[in-house]
Amino acid sequence: MTHVEGSQTYAVGYLGPAGTFSEQAARDYAAQVSGLHPSAAAVGGTGGGIGSGAQGPSAATAELVPFRDIPELLAAVDRGRVAVGVVPAENAIEGTVVVTLDMFVHEVDLTIVGEIVIPVRHHLLVRPPGEGAAADEQGKPGSGLLEAARRSVKIVVSHPQALAQCRRYLQQHFPGAELRPALSTAAAAREVAQAAPGTMAAVGTELSAELYGLAVAAQDIQDASDNATRFFVVKKSAAPPSAGAGPSGAGADLSGAAPDERFAVATSPTGRDKTTIVFGFAVDAPGNLYHALGEFANRGINLSKLESRPTKRALGHYLFFADLDGHALDARVAEALDALARRCAYMKVLGSYPKADYAGVTLPRAFPPTGPRDSRRS
Repeated sequence: MTHVEGSQTYAVGYLGPAGTFSEQAARDYAAQVSGLHPSAAAVGGTGGGIGSGAQGPSAATAELVPFRDIPELLAAVDRGRVAVGVVPAENAIEGTVVVTLDMFVHEVDLTIVGEIVIPVRHHLLVRPPGEGAAADEQGKPGSGLLEAARRSVKIVVSHPQALAQCRRYLQQHFPGAELRPALSTAAAAREVAQAAPGTMAAVGTELSAELYGLAVAAQDIQDASDNATRFFVVKKSAAPPSAGAGPSGAGADLSGAAPDERFAVATSPTGRDKTTIVFGFAVDAPGNLYHALGEFANRGINLSKLESRPTKRALGHYLFFADLDGHALDARVAEALDALARRCAYMKVLGSYPKADYAGVTLPRAFPPTGPRDSRRS
């Protein structure tokens, strides 16, 4: 279901199932866009905001629609099955969600209209053994559910990234347990809810514990206290021309048209924006990347991220994704993008959008940190 002007329902797709960080990001989007209210239960406002420049329908109800995986979600937005998608793009610990970037170039024609940052809090979830069992709310070894879990749990299940983000905690408290991957943290919680009490534990969210009737045996078991996940809010692109016919196309000069006709942006500048682009070169030559990035440095435009991905056409051929400060309709940014397009075989603006209202978080840490990274903090 998608939104049609004047209708009452606005479908927002997210990476399911219910109870994931992706659902929370979708709920935050629904809550923060003016006039857009989720049809699901109460919204938690714990993430970074999408800013005033992200626009949604007025006086509509958001229907949150889960999808099995990221390709299915982005394809649904591309085909108009949902009006907007909220998709994970980057994690502070594990890095970029590469399937999201690859889909933007190779399979869908979407534009980014917002970003949301969700602090990542992982909890150890178990089936409650019965009345009178008390959780150790600080997640420290001792009496209660945690000690019982340490004695009996043989399998800890979760999404691979969640397991990786809690690796040190799990090694210390469950050294002999099998770490079993699941499609999502919520799917892991559902699996534990269906298992015999005491045999399995899940790494998941408080929301997934509530959904599947699990108890929180230990809170905040993530190894890093400042972990967070960044989500893109995406919609179908208006599809203006890009420089080049594709990732291996010939270069093009689009400077004759107005900026809003040259670049695939669906928002207006707010003064506190970010732009995501992808570009590539026809041949591999010394100085290509240096001179391309110089177009931004020479105009005083900050790049906050640069990442390469294979073109999927030949070994050693890459596309470059970059995040830069500013909006594609800002004069300096538009000038830099035009100059970049002339240097590249392929260049596309994936979107300009307000920066998330997020300055980092410090969460409680259940597992004492070790190693050089943490000794520098002491």
